[in-house]
Amino acid sequence: MKVGIVGSGAVGLEKHTGGHKPSMMIDRLEGRPLEIGAIYRIPLEHASRAGVEMTRVRMLHALLEAGGRRRPA
Repeated sequence: MKVGIVGSGAVGLEKHTGGHKPSMMIDRLEGRPLEIGAIYRIPLEHASRAGVEMTRVRMLHALLEAGGRRRPA
């Protein structure tokens, strides 16, 4: 899926998801806390215990954690 990012919104995402926005996007747009632990941290912990490295997921987790510290404008 190709998604372009402009500011805090994803351009073209709804076209590829049948008009639906991911719950994390809705939470972010509405200023609610993101469920980063359930969606990223816990699966990363399970993968680590199993000896599986999830480099890209770990990167996304770090970026979302860093971005979650500030409120959207």
